[in-house]
Amino acid sequence: MVEETLNSLDGMHRAEPRPFFFTRLQQKILNRKRNLWSEFELFIARPVVALTGVILLIIINITLIITKEASPLPVNEQEEQAFAEEYSLTPTTLYEYENGNNHE
Repeated sequence: MVEETLNSLDGMHRAEPRPFFFTRLQQKILNRKRNLWSEFELFIARPVVALTGVILLIIINITLIITKEASPLPVNEQEEQAFAEEYSLTPTTLYEYENGNNHE
């Protein structure tokens, strides 16, 4: 069985491309049209541009987190109460349901 496997490789030869394959390939590479998107991809793929973009996003996120924590929005309790009453969002406990004191 081993002899059969080794003998099956005897008729093999190296694969060769069609004539002028490399010439045609080089010509296609040189004549490739560059559009706006391919130029943009080449620009974005540069490590310096990608790293700058990531650092910029991190800085923006940190800035937003700091400013959000520094100035919380004032809560107008009167508006909150009016909104809750309008949409029946008043809290009801289980005790109120058992005693029949629900507001509905």
